[in-house]
Amino acid sequence: MRGRPGVVAEHTDRARSRVGQPERASGAAGGPGDDRDLAFESVVAGEPHASTGVERTRGFRKHFEVEGFPIPDDYVLHSPFDTQGGDVAGAELLARLPCPTAIFAVNDSAAIGGMGALREHGLRPGADVAVIGYNDISVAGDMPVPLTTVRSSMFDMGTTAMGLLPDRVEGRTVRSKRLSPATDRASLDRA
Repeated sequence: MRGRPGVVAEHTDRARSRVGQPERASGAAGGPGDDRDLAFESVVAGEPHASTGVERTRGFRKHFEVEGFPIPDDYVLHSPFDTQGGDVAGAELLARLPCPTAIFAVNDSAAIGGMGALREHGLRPGADVAVIGYNDISVAGDMPVPLTTVRSSMFDMGTTAMGLLPDRVEGRTVRSKRLSPATDRASLDRA
């Protein structure tokens, strides 16, 4: 869509303040009673050729580096955007030392797969290791431990695009619009 106006939800560093801040979470980092600062120390980055995965990963990493929590390259794994890819990447991340305190996946399906990897390793998603996804798919809130996810409102994107369409049809210049995503903190709040 380069060169043409469009409506997108920001998923780059400009959306960083909406995506997350390092925060205190009792028991969520190293085990029961561990109150150390929680940071998104690992990323399931999706396919390396997909712009959404690349941009979300870049924005997330940049934000946490600025906040003093850089994410090392070996804690950023590319995977398919499905649950199986998230499970495989999650298992690979859990094999690293130190074990990550949190996993950010560039979409909810991969995040759900990462939650499965945690359970397979005897860890509790949202309690032992924080997990956050992106897209707010319908099953995210229905999981045994609801998934914390970033919501990009497709309805708002469509409504905004339709509002721009008459000007575009009439040949007037139309600028792209950026909408800020929101975070549903379900798994961190309910764990």
